[in-house]
Amino acid sequence: MLINAEQVWTGSPSRQAASEWLIGNWATRIAAPRSLSSDREQVQGFRGSVCRKLQRFALFPGAPWDSLFGNTQKVVVPNSTREVLDQLKASMSVLVKSGLPRADVDLPAGLRLGLENVMDPLVQPAEDPSKQQILQADRELARVFLAMFKVVKDSLSIVFRTSKQAAAAKKRWGNAVGRARIVSMPKGGTQKTAFSSSNDGEMSSAFVQSVKGMRGGFVVVVAPRRPQLEAVARAAEEVDSKTGFILLNARLRGSKKDQLREEVSAGFNAAFHLRLCGRDGEGLVYRSLQDGSSPWILARRNLPSTIAKEVERSFDEPSDERIRDVFST
Repeated sequence: MLINAEQVWTGSPSRQAASEWLIGNWATRIAAPRSLSSDREQVQGFRGSVCRKLQRFALFPGAPWDSLFGNTQKVVVPNSTREVLDQLKASMSVLVKSGLPRADVDLPAGLRLGLENVMDPLVQPAEDPSKQQILQADRELARVFLAMFKVVKDSLSIVFRTSKQAAAAKKRWGNAVGRARIVSMPKGGTQKTAFSSSNDGEMSSAFVQSVKGMRGGFVVVVAPRRPQLEAVARAAEEVDSKTGFILLNARLRGSKKDQLREEVSAGFNAAFHLRLCGRDGEGLVYRSLQDGSSPWILARRNLPSTIAKEVERSFDEPSDERIRDVFST
């Protein structure tokens, strides 16, 4: 099953106009002056400052008392990959209406969305996805965001880990790229790209300077790993909220914990998160931005049926221990 990336976001002409208005409105809102006086205290150490300076950007819709008094708002948990795309679109609509400039989007590793050759079912595969499948899935997710941000392509940069990945995306996307920048950050060495460097520290510096030179706009970073996360964390700390950052499949949550991921995740809103868990992937950990509160949902499927039934929700991200407890029975 193949789908059109633009239709994922726009659908009908009237919806396209509404979508373009929302994106333009987001660009205006995040560029609006705001008081940062409470955030200007000096903090010792680069990593120690990431959480403090970024948390103001990680605000999300929802009442803080939901965790105390409960939240009964209906949340649609996707039962298929097609529904994942639908709910991602709805979540991004809330994101742009809210003007949130720091966001994180995570889908299951290797989940192909049907833009290039096949749409994978929303189940845990019998074998771990290959490196090529993971690269394709990451590229397809980035392609969806290229369509979503069509109205602001002049101010859009999509950043891949390597120049090879960026070149593959540009070749696949062709004329759809338009005036968007499809670039890369190298791992190190002498390779030169739009965000070039000779080592990870220099890569961070080059990335920060390039982002500052944009004077606003949107930076979508595709599947960053530790070196790229270092650069993103530094850039997000040093530039103001006129620049919006969206991380795709950064694996900040649900993977092996480390200090860098924990600190970056504190500053980036989990705008859309879908993770398979439990025996044979029977469980889902799910969060998407909602009009109103945006709880974390634990849902169970009676496989082979993929119809998900909510079993628990919380205001905060559920711990690994809680997830194991829920899906161990």
